[in-house]
Amino acid sequence: MIVVLCSTAGLYGMFWPQAVTPQVSVTPPQGRRVIGPAAVPDPNAPMTEAEGAAILNELRQIHRLLESRQPEVTPVPGSASLSLPNSVGPVVTGNMRVEADWHGLGRSEAAVTVVEFADLQCPHCRRLLLDTFPQIKAAYIDTGKVRFVSLDLPLARHVFAMPAAEADRCAGEQGKFWQFRDAILIDQTPATSKEIMLQAGRLGLSLARFENCLRSHRYQSAIEQDERDAAALHIAGTPSFFIGRVTGGWLQGIELVGALPYSAYQEIIDRALATATSSLTSQHRTSASVHAPLRRPAQPDRSSAENNGEYTIPDRK
Repeated sequence: MIVVLCSTAGLYGMFWPQAVTPQVSVTPPQGRRVIGPAAVPDPNAPMTEAEGAAILNELRQIHRLLESRQPEVTPVPGSASLSLPNSVGPVVTGNMRVEADWHGLGRSEAAVTVVEFADLQCPHCRRLLLDTFPQIKAAYIDTGKVRFVSLDLPLARHVFAMPAAEADRCAGEQGKFWQFRDAILIDQTPATSKEIMLQAGRLGLSLARFENCLRSHRYQSAIEQDERDAAALHIAGTPSFFIGRVTGGWLQGIELVGALPYSAYQEIIDRALATATSSLTSQHRTSASVHAPLRRPAQPDRSSAENNGEYTIPDRK
């Protein structure tokens, strides 16, 4: 149920910005006075039955409008539905194709997968990395319950977000994806070419190999694919998360948006873990699935160190 308390003029201004208050002739009810073309309510006068009915009608129109704007996602055929807790607020369910080139922490066969869409110049992503992610890592990733995946969603207003994302992928070629990602996030210095090379040097990367990768822009298309994946899930801000179970190459789950308290992620992950053993009626995937298979170009092999969670979160600066 949605309850909205505001004036009739406010309702028009909020949902129909081009509308103007109609100029009408009225006979003022008892206890009210007329100024200009329409009646102005006396705050001490009781609401009439007609006025109450008019407000209720507008609330119903607003409710229908809000419902019509909710994104609709068709579940993957044969997949089991995920029970959703009520305490985390409205959630959006969906499906996305699992890709072999994802950078992940934790066991690849973990019962639950958490996908983060991050902007490496986003202060909220930094706060989540320092304040919340260590708890998620200790409770779920290090214990083998969750695989954590980082995808890129460089926002247009952060002009250095795309160069930072490309540099992170290039660092991944030398086994330093997570270390570079965390260093850039924590430092929050604009990811200029100079800053990127400084971070690469601090991590002991081969600078010639790293710079050659940057100049090739060979990861730009993969990052753009991450952006399309986010759009398909109605994700437009960072940090955002897609949490669920992988079945037959598809991740079915729910979306969480923002740097939320640890308890919000805990509740969703625990609920997904509790239902991870649910039987699936079918694992067959057809062309009618909500998103067509998302293909990325083949990427260089990466060391397995990142897949078992063997890395340390840098200290807060």
